Amino acid sequence: MAIGSVVKVGVDPGDHGQVVVAGVPDPIIAQLFATGAGSFVPLFWMSIFVGFTWLHYRTVTKLGSGPWHEVTGTVVTSSITSNRRKAVIKSTEGPAFRVNFGLRGITYFPVPRAGSITTLRLEGDGAGGVMVGVKGLVGDNLGVIGPVGTRQEATRVKL
Repeated sequence: MAIGSVVKVGVDPGDHGQVVVAGVPDPIIAQLFATGAGSFVPLFWMSIFVGFTWLHYRTVTKLGSGPWHEVTGTVVTSSITSNRRKAVIKSTEGPAFRVNFGLRGITYFPVPRAGSITTLRLEGDGAGGVMVGVKGLVGDNLGVIGPVGTRQEATRVKL
């Protein structure tokens, strides 16, 4: 409506606080529409967050349902980049393996240097996916484990 235009105003006899302007949509409907449109974006992102959290929860419960295994070995190489630990460890029980896992759920993580001995608590799905916990520290996180892949890594493992 333009400024200065003539309007017809109606008042509800039962509720004098509610004024209705003829030709203008009901203010309650307009407020409901604005509220719905304004809450769509936060609800959309919250539903995506809940979806990813649910997928993570399902993965963790699937991986963590089996028995945990403690693996002790000598660290061949170790690095932390982008809050992820990448290491090659020569196990005392078997061959060397490469492990890569996140550190968000693990409190105070000391980085073992090459040549030091470390113990990891592992639970895997048999296809390379693994849940990693560090003995003596609180928390665990998802990661990937596999054999040492390159010839260069294999020669470094021979301590």
